[in-house]
Amino acid sequence: MKTKYLFPLCLLATALFSCKKKDGPVVIDTDLTLKVSDAQGKDLLNPQTGVYDAATIALFYIVNGQKVPVYSSSRDLPKNFQLVENAAKNEHLLRIFPNMEKEARPQTLIQWNDADTDTITCEFQRPGSSVFLTKIWLNGELKWEKAATGTPADLVRGVRFFEIIK
Repeated sequence: MKTKYLFPLCLLATALFSCKKKDGPVVIDTDLTLKVSDAQGKDLLNPQTGVYDAATIALFYIVNGQKVPVYSSSRDLPKNFQLVENAAKNEHLLRIFPNMEKEARPQTLIQWNDADTDTITCEFQRPGSSVFLTKIWLNGELKWEKAATGTPADLVRGVRFFEIIK
């Protein structure tokens, strides 16, 4: 009699514990793009004539209140940024992958040189396992906020683009 109920119970238990909730695809969409110019409009990231050299720019993430240098030799972009040329507009842009720590507003420091550093603060949405950048502040000033709809006309500059005047 006991064995008569054992098989259906085992089958039910297997079915209950083998089901996993599927969250759907994981999307990480967090990069931002900067143009850096002086007051006269000179491209400060131009490798030939600019003030800032990609080799000396460094990113730091603020993690648990500590300034942590960003570098991982095993990544395609070990410093979590890349210099991008937008030939159509004759400009050089800096694409950054900011700090995504699970804090309310994680911070990324851009150290342009020994004397010049800017602070990028970001806000993210985290549905399921995905991460989307929704707001960006530069040195405490809101510079970009996710719009309800629309796509960028200039895909090289990216969705999250703004200019820094130095």
